[in-house]
Amino acid sequence: MSVVTLLVLIGLITLLISYPYIKDNFQDINPAFLERQSSVGSTRQKGESAIYRSVNVPHGISLTGGLRIRIGYKLRDGCLKDVWSQALANANSRDETKSGKRISDLMKFAFPSGLKLTIGQVNTLLHQIAERTSRLTDKSKVGIFTDFTSPESIFLALSCFFVSEKTLVSYNSLPKKRVEDLDLIFVDAAQYGKVSSMGFKNIVVIGRPGIPSIVSSDEKTTKVLDFKTKIADVSGTVEPTFKYSYDPDTQYMNFNNKPYTEINESREVDFFQRSFVSSIGSRLMSLPKAFNWSKDDSLLVVASPMDGQSKNFLLMNILCGILSGVRQISVVSDSDVNNLNDLLKIDRNVTILTARDQSLKRLVSQTSVSLFKKFLIDRSEYLNSTGIFNTIGCSVGGLHLKLVYSMQSSNPLSSRLYNTLRSCLGSRIIREKYTSLTMGPIFKTNVYESRVLTDSKLNGHRFVQFGVPADCLELKLKKSKDEDKDGELYARGYSVGKGVEGEDYDENFWVRLGINGQFAPDGCFYSYA
Repeated sequence: MSVVTLLVLIGLITLLISYPYIKDNFQDINPAFLERQSSVGSTRQKGESAIYRSVNVPHGISLTGGLRIRIGYKLRDGCLKDVWSQALANANSRDETKSGKRISDLMKFAFPSGLKLTIGQVNTLLHQIAERTSRLTDKSKVGIFTDFTSPESIFLALSCFFVSEKTLVSYNSLPKKRVEDLDLIFVDAAQYGKVSSMGFKNIVVIGRPGIPSIVSSDEKTTKVLDFKTKIADVSGTVEPTFKYSYDPDTQYMNFNNKPYTEINESREVDFFQRSFVSSIGSRLMSLPKAFNWSKDDSLLVVASPMDGQSKNFLLMNILCGILSGVRQISVVSDSDVNNLNDLLKIDRNVTILTARDQSLKRLVSQTSVSLFKKFLIDRSEYLNSTGIFNTIGCSVGGLHLKLVYSMQSSNPLSSRLYNTLRSCLGSRIIREKYTSLTMGPIFKTNVYESRVLTDSKLNGHRFVQFGVPADCLELKLKKSKDEDKDGELYARGYSVGKGVEGEDYDENFWVRLGINGQFAPDGCFYSYA
Protein backbone atom coordinates (compact mmCIF):
# COMPACT_ATOMS: atom_id res chain seq x y z
CA MET A 1 0.00 0.00 0.00
CA SER A 2 1.44 3.34 -1.07
CA VAL A 3 1.67 6.34 1.26
CA VAL A 4 -0.87 8.25 -0.82
CA THR A 5 -3.38 5.41 -0.65
CA LEU A 6 -2.87 5.12 3.09
CA LEU A 7 -3.43 8.85 3.58
CA VAL A 8 -6.60 8.77 1.47
CA LEU A 9 -7.88 5.80 3.48
CA ILE A 10 -7.14 7.54 6.78
CA GLY A 11 -8.88 10.67 5.50
CA LEU A 12 -12.00 8.76 4.51
CA ILE A 13 -12.17 6.97 7.87
CA THR A 14 -11.71 10.28 9.69
CA LEU A 15 -14.46 11.87 7.59
CA LEU A 16 -16.87 9.02 8.32
CA ILE A 17 -16.20 9.21 12.04
CA SER A 18 -16.45 13.01 12.23
CA TYR A 19 -19.38 13.45 9.80
CA PRO A 20 -22.12 13.56 12.47
CA TYR A 21 -20.23 16.28 14.37
CA ILE A 22 -19.50 18.28 11.17
CA LYS A 23 -23.14 18.02 10.16
CA ASP A 24 -24.36 19.30 13.53
CA ASN A 25 -22.07 22.32 13.30
CA PHE A 26 -23.13 23.28 9.77
CA GLN A 27 -26.88 22.80 10.10
CA ASP A 28 -28.96 25.98 10.20
CA ILE A 29 -30.97 24.80 13.15
CA ASN A 30 -31.31 21.78 15.43
CA PRO A 31 -33.77 19.44 13.63
CA ALA A 32 -35.57 18.89 16.94
CA PHE A 33 -36.83 22.50 16.74
CA LEU A 34 -38.66 21.75 13.49
CA GLU A 35 -40.52 18.91 15.18
CA ARG A 36 -42.45 21.32 17.41
CA GLN A 37 -43.27 24.59 15.65
CA SER A 38 -46.65 25.59 17.09
CA SER A 39 -48.03 26.53 20.47
CA VAL A 40 -50.98 24.18 21.06
CA GLY A 41 -53.82 25.11 23.40
CA SER A 42 -54.36 22.95 26.47
CA THR A 43 -58.12 22.56 25.91
CA ARG A 44 -60.46 21.95 23.01
CA GLN A 45 -64.15 21.82 22.22
CA LYS A 46 -65.90 18.58 21.28
CA GLY A 47 -65.61 17.94 17.56
CA GLU A 48 -62.75 20.42 17.26
CA SER A 49 -58.99 20.42 17.51
CA ALA A 50 -57.05 22.44 20.02
CA ILE A 51 -56.26 26.05 19.06
CA TYR A 52 -52.90 26.48 17.31
CA ARG A 53 -50.63 29.53 17.40
CA SER A 54 -47.14 30.42 16.28
CA VAL A 55 -44.48 29.69 18.90
CA ASN A 56 -43.62 33.40 18.68
CA VAL A 57 -46.97 34.24 20.31
CA PRO A 58 -47.77 31.27 22.57
CA HIS A 59 -51.01 30.96 24.48
CA GLY A 60 -51.07 33.41 27.37
CA ILE A 61 -49.63 36.40 25.49
CA SER A 62 -51.23 38.70 22.91
CA LEU A 63 -51.14 38.05 19.20
CA THR A 64 -49.10 40.51 17.14
CA GLY A 65 -51.55 43.36 16.65
CA GLY A 66 -49.52 45.98 14.81
CA LEU A 67 -46.25 47.79 14.23
CA ARG A 68 -45.29 48.33 17.90
CA ILE A 69 -44.39 51.98 17.42
CA ARG A 70 -42.81 53.47 20.51
CA ILE A 71 -44.26 56.70 21.93
CA GLY A 72 -42.34 57.47 25.13
CA TYR A 73 -42.72 54.38 27.29
CA LYS A 74 -45.74 53.08 25.40
CA LEU A 75 -46.12 50.98 22.29
CA ARG A 76 -48.96 51.44 19.83
CA ASP A 77 -50.07 49.37 16.87
CA GLY A 78 -50.12 52.20 14.35
CA CYS A 79 -51.96 52.53 11.05
CA LEU A 80 -51.18 52.68 7.34
CA LYS A 81 -50.34 56.37 7.63
CA ASP A 82 -47.56 55.39 10.03
CA VAL A 83 -46.11 53.16 7.32
CA TRP A 84 -45.82 56.07 4.89
CA SER A 85 -44.70 58.50 7.61
CA GLN A 86 -41.87 56.13 8.54
CA ALA A 87 -40.93 55.69 4.89
CA LEU A 88 -40.67 59.45 4.36
CA ALA A 89 -38.68 59.84 7.59
CA ASN A 90 -36.27 57.14 6.38
CA ALA A 91 -36.02 58.84 2.99
CA ASN A 92 -35.01 62.14 4.55
CA SER A 93 -32.16 60.55 6.49
CA ARG A 94 -28.58 60.24 5.24
CA ASP A 95 -26.80 57.10 4.17
CA GLU A 96 -23.35 56.99 5.74
CA THR A 97 -22.16 54.44 3.21
CA LYS A 98 -23.02 56.75 0.32
CA SER A 99 -21.03 59.79 1.41
CA GLY A 100 -23.99 61.37 3.08
CA LYS A 101 -26.30 61.05 0.11
CA ARG A 102 -29.94 61.37 1.00
CA ILE A 103 -31.76 58.05 1.18
CA SER A 104 -34.58 59.45 -0.95
CA ASP A 105 -32.19 59.52 -3.88
CA LEU A 106 -31.59 55.79 -3.44
CA MET A 107 -35.08 54.47 -2.66
CA LYS A 108 -37.03 53.89 -5.84
CA PHE A 109 -40.12 52.28 -7.34
CA ALA A 110 -39.43 50.59 -10.68
CA PHE A 111 -41.65 49.09 -13.42
CA PRO A 112 -40.95 47.14 -16.66
CA SER A 113 -41.92 50.17 -18.79
CA GLY A 114 -38.72 51.85 -17.58
CA LEU A 115 -40.58 54.07 -15.13
CA LYS A 116 -38.48 54.78 -12.03
CA LEU A 117 -39.57 57.12 -9.27
CA THR A 118 -37.87 58.14 -6.06
CA ILE A 119 -39.96 57.88 -2.93
CA GLY A 120 -40.24 61.68 -2.86
CA GLN A 121 -41.67 61.67 -6.40
CA VAL A 122 -44.09 58.91 -5.40
CA ASN A 123 -45.25 61.06 -2.49
CA THR A 124 -45.94 63.93 -4.89
CA LEU A 125 -47.82 61.59 -7.21
CA LEU A 126 -49.94 60.10 -4.40
CA HIS A 127 -51.07 63.58 -3.38
CA GLN A 128 -51.86 64.49 -7.00
CA ILE A 129 -53.92 61.34 -7.43
CA ALA A 130 -55.76 62.00 -4.16
CA GLU A 131 -56.57 65.57 -5.18
CA ARG A 132 -57.86 64.57 -8.63
CA THR A 133 -59.84 61.66 -7.19
CA SER A 134 -61.53 64.02 -4.73
CA ARG A 135 -62.51 66.29 -7.64
CA LEU A 136 -64.19 63.35 -9.39
CA THR A 137 -66.21 62.17 -6.40
CA ASP A 138 -67.27 63.31 -2.97
CA LYS A 139 -68.18 59.79 -1.96
CA SER A 140 -66.18 57.89 0.67
CA LYS A 141 -65.35 54.97 -1.65
CA VAL A 142 -63.36 54.50 -4.85
CA GLY A 143 -63.70 51.37 -6.99
CA ILE A 144 -60.97 49.54 -8.91
CA PHE A 145 -61.28 46.66 -11.38
CA THR A 146 -57.79 45.99 -12.75
CA ASP A 147 -55.04 43.39 -12.71
CA PHE A 148 -53.24 45.45 -10.04
CA THR A 149 -49.84 45.20 -11.75
CA SER A 150 -49.79 48.60 -13.45
CA PRO A 151 -48.19 51.58 -11.71
CA GLU A 152 -51.53 53.41 -11.95
CA SER A 153 -53.30 50.68 -9.97
CA ILE A 154 -50.60 50.44 -7.33
CA PHE A 155 -50.30 54.19 -6.82
CA LEU A 156 -54.08 54.58 -6.64
CA ALA A 157 -54.17 51.98 -3.86
CA LEU A 158 -51.32 53.67 -1.99
CA SER A 159 -52.97 57.07 -2.43
CA CYS A 160 -56.17 55.77 -0.82
CA PHE A 161 -54.21 54.08 1.99
CA PHE A 162 -51.86 56.95 2.81
CA VAL A 163 -53.40 60.25 1.65
CA SER A 164 -57.03 60.46 0.55
CA GLU A 165 -58.60 58.32 3.28
CA LYS A 166 -61.08 56.89 0.80
CA THR A 167 -61.98 53.22 1.01
CA LEU A 168 -60.61 51.33 -1.98
CA VAL A 169 -63.19 48.80 -3.23
CA SER A 170 -61.39 46.15 -5.25
CA TYR A 171 -63.42 43.96 -7.61
CA ASN A 172 -61.98 40.50 -8.20
CA SER A 173 -64.68 39.53 -10.69
CA LEU A 174 -67.46 41.10 -12.72
CA PRO A 175 -69.54 43.23 -10.36
CA LYS A 176 -73.07 41.94 -9.84
CA LYS A 177 -74.33 45.22 -8.42
CA ARG A 178 -73.28 48.73 -7.48
CA VAL A 179 -71.83 49.32 -4.05
CA GLU A 180 -73.47 52.02 -1.95
CA ASP A 181 -71.63 55.35 -1.73
CA LEU A 182 -69.52 54.47 -4.80
CA ASP A 183 -69.85 56.35 -8.10
CA LEU A 184 -66.24 56.32 -9.36
CA ILE A 185 -64.36 53.27 -10.62
CA PHE A 186 -60.92 52.77 -12.18
CA VAL A 187 -60.66 50.00 -14.78
CA ASP A 188 -58.28 48.49 -17.31
CA ALA A 189 -59.24 49.22 -20.89
CA ALA A 190 -60.16 45.53 -21.26
CA GLN A 191 -62.65 45.78 -18.37
CA TYR A 192 -64.43 48.93 -19.51
CA GLY A 193 -67.20 47.10 -21.35
CA LYS A 194 -68.07 45.10 -18.24
CA VAL A 195 -68.80 48.16 -16.10
CA SER A 196 -69.92 50.76 -18.68
CA SER A 197 -73.62 50.02 -18.19
CA MET A 198 -73.59 49.85 -14.40
CA GLY A 199 -74.39 53.52 -13.87
CA PHE A 200 -71.11 54.78 -12.46
CA LYS A 201 -70.90 58.56 -12.60
CA ASN A 202 -67.23 58.45 -13.62
CA ILE A 203 -65.14 55.66 -15.12
CA VAL A 204 -61.40 56.24 -15.26
CA VAL A 205 -59.61 54.01 -17.76
CA ILE A 206 -56.08 52.97 -16.90
CA GLY A 207 -54.00 52.71 -20.03
CA ARG A 208 -50.60 51.19 -20.70
CA PRO A 209 -47.88 52.20 -23.16
CA GLY A 210 -48.82 50.83 -26.59
CA ILE A 211 -52.45 50.15 -25.66
CA PRO A 212 -54.97 52.75 -26.82
CA SER A 213 -56.96 54.27 -23.97
CA ILE A 214 -60.61 55.16 -24.11
CA VAL A 215 -60.94 58.92 -24.06
CA SER A 216 -64.62 59.52 -24.74
CA SER A 217 -67.99 57.87 -24.34
CA ASP A 218 -71.46 58.08 -25.82
CA GLU A 219 -73.01 57.32 -22.45
CA LYS A 220 -74.88 60.37 -21.22
CA THR A 221 -74.76 59.32 -17.58
CA THR A 222 -71.11 58.34 -17.51
CA LYS A 223 -67.99 60.41 -17.99
CA VAL A 224 -65.02 58.36 -19.21
CA LEU A 225 -61.53 59.66 -18.49
CA ASP A 226 -57.98 58.67 -19.36
CA PHE A 227 -55.76 58.16 -16.32
CA LYS A 228 -52.44 57.35 -17.95
CA THR A 229 -51.34 60.89 -18.73
CA LYS A 230 -50.13 61.60 -15.21
CA ILE A 231 -48.01 58.47 -14.87
CA ALA A 232 -46.86 57.43 -18.33
CA ASP A 233 -44.17 60.10 -18.65
CA VAL A 234 -43.54 61.37 -15.13
CA SER A 235 -40.00 60.10 -14.60
CA GLY A 236 -37.80 63.10 -14.07
CA THR A 237 -40.69 65.55 -14.38
CA VAL A 238 -42.38 65.22 -11.00
CA GLU A 239 -40.71 67.21 -8.27
CA PRO A 240 -40.17 65.24 -5.06
CA THR A 241 -41.88 66.45 -1.93
CA PHE A 242 -41.92 65.19 1.63
CA LYS A 243 -44.87 67.21 2.84
CA TYR A 244 -47.28 64.95 4.70
CA SER A 245 -50.12 66.25 6.83
CA TYR A 246 -50.08 63.30 9.23
CA ASP A 247 -48.23 63.82 12.53
CA PRO A 248 -47.58 60.40 14.13
CA ASP A 249 -47.14 61.89 17.60
CA THR A 250 -50.49 63.69 17.75
CA GLN A 251 -52.71 62.34 14.97
CA TYR A 252 -52.27 58.58 15.39
CA MET A 253 -56.01 58.16 16.09
CA ASN A 254 -57.03 60.14 12.99
CA PHE A 255 -57.47 57.68 10.13
CA ASN A 256 -60.01 55.88 7.99
CA ASN A 257 -60.52 52.63 9.85
CA LYS A 258 -61.78 50.73 6.78
CA PRO A 259 -59.29 51.42 3.96
CA TYR A 260 -59.97 48.37 1.79
CA THR A 261 -62.86 46.19 0.65
CA GLU A 262 -62.69 43.17 -1.66
CA ILE A 263 -65.61 41.99 -3.73
CA ASN A 264 -65.92 38.52 -5.20
CA GLU A 265 -69.13 38.64 -7.29
CA SER A 266 -71.65 39.87 -4.69
CA ARG A 267 -69.66 38.99 -1.57
CA GLU A 268 -67.96 41.84 0.29
CA VAL A 269 -65.08 41.46 2.74
CA ASP A 270 -63.97 44.55 4.67
CA PHE A 271 -60.40 44.99 5.88
CA PHE A 272 -59.46 47.41 8.63
CA GLN A 273 -56.33 49.30 9.63
CA ARG A 274 -55.50 46.56 12.10
CA SER A 275 -55.87 43.95 9.35
CA PHE A 276 -52.96 45.62 7.54
CA VAL A 277 -50.63 46.62 10.37
CA SER A 278 -50.99 43.29 12.20
CA SER A 279 -50.08 41.40 9.02
CA ILE A 280 -47.13 43.69 8.26
CA GLY A 281 -45.88 43.53 11.84
CA SER A 282 -46.21 39.77 12.23
CA ARG A 283 -44.54 39.16 8.85
CA LEU A 284 -41.50 41.34 9.48
CA MET A 285 -41.04 40.84 13.22
CA SER A 286 -41.17 37.05 13.04
CA LEU A 287 -37.90 36.92 11.07
CA PRO A 288 -34.54 36.13 12.69
CA LYS A 289 -32.33 39.21 12.87
CA ALA A 290 -30.07 37.99 10.06
CA PHE A 291 -33.01 38.12 7.63
CA ASN A 292 -34.52 41.48 8.56
CA TRP A 293 -35.61 43.64 5.62
CA SER A 294 -33.48 46.80 5.47
CA LYS A 295 -32.24 49.67 3.28
CA ASP A 296 -29.55 47.33 1.97
CA ASP A 297 -32.19 45.12 0.33
CA SER A 298 -33.85 45.36 -3.04
CA LEU A 299 -37.34 43.87 -3.47
CA LEU A 300 -38.62 42.28 -6.69
CA VAL A 301 -42.33 41.44 -6.80
CA VAL A 302 -43.43 39.02 -9.54
CA ALA A 303 -47.18 39.59 -9.79
CA SER A 304 -49.51 36.82 -10.95
CA PRO A 305 -53.06 36.97 -12.32
CA MET A 306 -54.98 39.03 -9.83
CA ASP A 307 -57.41 36.99 -7.78
CA GLY A 308 -58.10 38.10 -4.21
CA GLN A 309 -55.23 36.11 -2.75
CA SER A 310 -52.68 37.42 -5.26
CA LYS A 311 -53.78 41.02 -4.65
CA ASN A 312 -53.30 40.65 -0.90
CA PHE A 313 -49.89 39.06 -1.50
CA LEU A 314 -48.87 41.95 -3.77
CA LEU A 315 -50.08 44.63 -1.35
CA MET A 316 -48.38 42.97 1.60
CA ASN A 317 -45.04 42.75 -0.23
CA ILE A 318 -45.12 46.40 -1.29
CA LEU A 319 -46.18 47.65 2.16
CA CYS A 320 -43.45 45.62 3.88
CA GLY A 321 -40.90 47.02 1.44
CA ILE A 322 -42.08 50.60 2.06
CA LEU A 323 -41.95 50.27 5.85
CA SER A 324 -38.52 48.59 5.74
CA GLY A 325 -37.05 51.30 3.53
CA VAL A 326 -35.65 48.89 0.94
CA ARG A 327 -33.44 50.39 -1.76
CA GLN A 328 -35.82 49.57 -4.61
CA ILE A 329 -39.26 48.05 -5.08
CA SER A 330 -39.67 46.56 -8.56
CA VAL A 331 -43.03 45.19 -9.72
CA VAL A 332 -43.17 42.99 -12.79
CA SER A 333 -45.95 40.86 -14.24
CA ASP A 334 -45.46 37.10 -14.28
CA SER A 335 -45.82 37.13 -18.06
CA ASP A 336 -42.84 39.50 -18.42
CA VAL A 337 -40.24 37.11 -16.96
CA ASN A 338 -39.35 33.78 -18.57
CA ASN A 339 -36.39 32.53 -16.55
CA LEU A 340 -34.02 33.47 -13.71
CA ASN A 341 -31.77 35.46 -16.05
CA ASP A 342 -34.67 37.86 -16.62
CA LEU A 343 -34.65 38.73 -12.93
CA LEU A 344 -31.14 40.13 -13.25
CA LYS A 345 -32.20 42.24 -16.23
CA ILE A 346 -34.85 43.85 -14.05
CA ASP A 347 -32.70 44.36 -10.94
CA ARG A 348 -29.16 43.02 -10.61
CA ASN A 349 -29.18 43.84 -6.90
CA VAL A 350 -32.34 41.98 -5.95
CA THR A 351 -32.08 40.31 -2.52
CA ILE A 352 -35.75 39.62 -1.74
CA LEU A 353 -37.94 37.91 -4.34
CA THR A 354 -41.69 37.32 -3.99
CA ALA A 355 -43.69 35.20 -6.41
CA ARG A 356 -46.37 32.56 -6.72
CA ASP A 357 -45.09 28.99 -6.30
CA GLN A 358 -45.99 28.01 -9.86
CA SER A 359 -44.13 31.07 -11.16
CA LEU A 360 -40.98 30.09 -9.26
CA LYS A 361 -41.23 26.55 -10.60
CA ARG A 362 -41.51 27.86 -14.17
CA LEU A 363 -38.64 30.34 -13.83
CA VAL A 364 -36.32 27.62 -12.52
CA SER A 365 -37.37 24.94 -15.04
CA GLN A 366 -36.88 27.31 -18.00
CA THR A 367 -33.38 28.35 -16.94
CA SER A 368 -30.73 26.51 -18.96
CA VAL A 369 -27.88 24.96 -16.95
CA SER A 370 -24.79 22.94 -17.90
CA LEU A 371 -24.22 19.28 -17.01
CA PHE A 372 -21.71 20.34 -14.38
CA LYS A 373 -24.22 22.78 -12.89
CA LYS A 374 -26.81 19.98 -12.78
CA PHE A 375 -24.33 17.94 -10.76
CA LEU A 376 -23.83 20.86 -8.36
CA ILE A 377 -27.60 21.31 -8.04
CA ASP A 378 -27.91 17.62 -7.14
CA ARG A 379 -25.24 17.97 -4.41
CA SER A 380 -26.84 21.18 -3.23
CA GLU A 381 -30.22 19.46 -2.92
CA TYR A 382 -28.71 16.72 -0.77
CA LEU A 383 -27.01 19.18 1.59
CA ASN A 384 -30.13 21.37 1.83
CA SER A 385 -32.27 18.34 2.66
CA THR A 386 -30.00 17.64 5.65
CA GLY A 387 -30.37 21.21 6.91
CA ILE A 388 -27.01 22.48 5.61
CA PHE A 389 -27.87 25.53 3.55
CA ASN A 390 -25.57 26.24 0.61
CA THR A 391 -25.49 28.19 -2.64
CA ILE A 392 -23.33 25.90 -4.79
CA GLY A 393 -26.32 24.96 -6.93
CA CYS A 394 -27.47 28.50 -7.72
CA SER A 395 -28.47 28.36 -11.39
CA VAL A 396 -27.53 31.93 -12.33
CA GLY A 397 -24.29 33.70 -11.49
CA GLY A 398 -24.81 37.14 -10.02
CA LEU A 399 -28.10 36.20 -8.32
CA HIS A 400 -27.64 36.84 -4.60
CA LEU A 401 -31.01 36.30 -2.97
CA LYS A 402 -31.41 36.48 0.79
CA LEU A 403 -35.08 35.54 0.98
CA VAL A 404 -37.72 34.20 -1.35
CA TYR A 405 -41.42 34.41 -0.44
CA SER A 406 -43.55 31.84 -2.23
CA MET A 407 -47.33 32.22 -2.27
CA GLN A 408 -48.79 28.73 -2.28
CA SER A 409 -51.39 28.25 -5.00
CA SER A 410 -54.39 25.92 -5.19
CA ASN A 411 -51.94 23.34 -6.57
CA PRO A 412 -49.08 23.75 -4.06
CA LEU A 413 -45.62 22.32 -4.59
CA SER A 414 -44.23 19.39 -2.62
CA SER A 415 -41.41 19.76 -0.09
CA ARG A 416 -39.13 17.87 -2.48
CA LEU A 417 -39.75 20.42 -5.23
CA TYR A 418 -39.17 23.26 -2.79
CA ASN A 419 -35.83 21.70 -1.97
CA THR A 420 -34.95 21.91 -5.67
CA LEU A 421 -36.06 25.56 -5.80
CA ARG A 422 -34.00 26.37 -2.71
CA SER A 423 -30.91 24.92 -4.38
CA CYS A 424 -31.43 26.56 -7.78
CA LEU A 425 -32.26 29.97 -6.29
CA GLY A 426 -29.49 29.80 -3.68
CA SER A 427 -31.88 31.23 -1.11
CA ARG A 428 -33.99 30.34 1.88
CA ILE A 429 -37.65 30.14 0.99
CA ILE A 430 -40.61 31.10 3.15
CA ARG A 431 -43.84 29.53 1.97
CA GLU A 432 -47.02 31.49 2.67
CA LYS A 433 -50.68 30.61 2.25
CA TYR A 434 -53.19 33.39 1.54
CA THR A 435 -56.98 33.49 1.44
CA SER A 436 -59.45 36.11 0.23
CA LEU A 437 -60.79 36.41 3.80
CA THR A 438 -57.51 37.51 5.40
CA MET A 439 -55.01 40.27 4.80
CA GLY A 440 -51.56 38.74 4.87
CA PRO A 441 -50.76 35.04 5.12
CA ILE A 442 -52.58 32.59 7.36
CA PHE A 443 -49.62 30.20 7.27
CA LYS A 444 -45.86 30.60 7.02
CA THR A 445 -43.00 28.14 7.07
CA ASN A 446 -39.90 28.57 9.22
CA VAL A 447 -37.09 30.35 7.37
CA TYR A 448 -34.91 27.34 8.25
CA GLU A 449 -37.48 24.74 7.13
CA SER A 450 -35.52 22.26 5.03
CA ARG A 451 -37.18 18.90 5.58
CA VAL A 452 -38.10 16.78 2.59
CA LEU A 453 -41.17 15.00 3.85
CA THR A 454 -42.44 11.68 2.56
CA ASP A 455 -46.01 10.42 2.45
CA SER A 456 -45.17 7.82 5.10
CA LYS A 457 -44.61 10.56 7.67
CA LEU A 458 -48.26 11.52 7.31
CA ASN A 459 -49.91 8.15 7.55
CA GLY A 460 -49.47 7.31 3.90
CA HIS A 461 -51.64 10.14 2.60
CA ARG A 462 -50.62 12.70 -0.02
CA PHE A 463 -50.34 15.97 1.89
CA VAL A 464 -48.50 19.23 1.34
CA GLN A 465 -47.06 21.38 4.10
CA PHE A 466 -48.60 24.84 4.58
CA GLY A 467 -46.69 25.71 7.76
CA VAL A 468 -47.65 27.28 11.08
CA PRO A 469 -50.11 30.10 11.87
CA ALA A 470 -49.05 33.69 11.24
CA ASP A 471 -48.25 35.61 14.43
CA CYS A 472 -51.41 37.74 14.17
CA LEU A 473 -54.01 34.96 14.25
CA GLU A 474 -54.90 31.55 15.68
CA LEU A 475 -56.33 28.49 13.95
CA LYS A 476 -58.35 25.39 14.74
CA LEU A 477 -60.10 22.50 12.97
CA LYS A 478 -63.74 21.52 13.07
CA LYS A 479 -64.18 17.78 12.52
CA SER A 480 -66.94 15.46 11.37
CA LYS A 481 -66.10 13.06 14.20
CA ASP A 482 -64.32 13.85 17.44
CA GLU A 483 -61.71 11.15 16.83
CA ASP A 484 -60.83 12.38 13.31
CA LYS A 485 -57.37 13.85 12.71
CA ASP A 486 -58.41 15.99 9.77
CA GLY A 487 -61.05 18.67 9.54
CA GLU A 488 -62.00 22.07 8.14
CA LEU A 489 -59.83 25.06 9.00
CA TYR A 490 -61.12 28.11 10.92
CA ALA A 491 -59.22 31.32 11.75
CA ARG A 492 -59.56 34.12 14.28
CA GLY A 493 -57.33 37.14 14.70
CA TYR A 494 -56.36 40.65 13.72
CA SER A 495 -55.72 40.03 10.03
CA VAL A 496 -59.12 38.47 9.38
CA GLY A 497 -61.52 40.57 7.31
CA LYS A 498 -65.19 41.07 8.09
CA GLY A 499 -67.61 39.34 5.76
CA VAL A 500 -71.23 38.40 6.31
CA GLU A 501 -72.10 37.44 9.89
CA GLY A 502 -73.41 33.90 10.08
CA GLU A 503 -72.01 33.03 6.65
CA ASP A 504 -68.34 34.00 6.90
CA TYR A 505 -67.89 34.07 10.68
CA ASP A 506 -69.69 32.91 13.83
CA GLU A 507 -70.56 34.65 17.11
CA ASN A 508 -67.01 34.06 18.43
CA PHE A 509 -65.48 35.56 15.25
CA TRP A 510 -64.14 32.28 13.92
CA VAL A 511 -63.96 32.47 10.11
CA ARG A 512 -64.42 29.42 7.90
CA LEU A 513 -61.55 29.32 5.37
CA GLY A 514 -62.67 26.46 3.11
CA ILE A 515 -59.41 24.53 3.59
CA ASN A 516 -59.27 20.91 4.74
CA GLY A 517 -56.34 19.09 6.30
CA GLN A 518 -54.74 18.32 9.63
CA PHE A 519 -52.18 19.55 12.14
CA ALA A 520 -49.32 17.08 12.43
CA PRO A 521 -47.28 16.42 15.60
CA ASP A 522 -44.66 18.92 14.34
CA GLY A 523 -47.25 21.72 14.75
CA CYS A 524 -47.48 22.39 11.00
CA PHE A 525 -50.69 22.26 9.02
CA TYR A 526 -50.87 19.86 6.08
CA SER A 527 -53.52 19.96 3.37
CA TYR A 528 -54.49 17.31 0.86
CA ALA A 529 -52.42 17.36 -2.34
